[in-house]
Amino acid sequence: MKTYKTLLFAGLLFASTSISAQIVTGQWQPVAPNDVQPLSPLPQEGLFGFYQEWNATGNLVLTYGNHSTKALNLKKTTPSGANDRIKSMVLQGPLSNTQIVVFDNPDGQTDDDYAVIKVEGTLPPGIRVVIPSFDIGAAPGVFWDGGNGNRVVEYFYYHNGLDGKISHISRAVGQ
Repeated sequence: MKTYKTLLFAGLLFASTSISAQIVTGQWQPVAPNDVQPLSPLPQEGLFGFYQEWNATGNLVLTYGNHSTKALNLKKTTPSGANDRIKSMVLQGPLSNTQIVVFDNPDGQTDDDYAVIKVEGTLPPGIRVVIPSFDIGAAPGVFWDGGNGNRVVEYFYYHNGLDGKISHISRAVGQ
C-alpha cells in the first residue's frame, strides 16, 4: 500500500512561462500529445490538471474544472489522444465539496478500476494538491488536511491497476 501526503504551494513549484492548456467556459481543452510541461501553475484557480507521468510530471494531458462538462469519455471525445495516458493529477483551489472520479471503463462503469478524489469541505485559493498516483491501495489516501473537516482524499477501487489506463473522468459538485 502506498500512502502519500503532499501539499504544494504555488511559490514552491517549478516555473514555466507558457501553458499550452486552458479552460474555456463550458469546455475542456486538451494539450497536444507531444507538449511536455513541467509542474506549473494552472491557468486559472479551481482547476484539475491531469499529467502523463507520476507526481504531476511529464506531459500535461488536459485541464478540467468546475465549468467543464460533467463527464468525459476520453476514448470518444479527446482528439489529443488523452485516453490511457493519465497517471497523476493536480487540484488547484478554490474548490468546495467537489468529487472527481476517474475510471478505467470509458463509459464510467464501476466494473473495472476507478478512483474517487474528494475535496471534503474547502480547498482554499492558492493551495495546490498533487495526487501522485491513482493506484494507492485499499486504504483511503489523505493528500491534504487543512483541519476542521477540510481535506482532499482519494478512494481507490482496485481490479488490475488504473495508472495510465484512465478512459473516463466525471465531476460532481456538492458531494
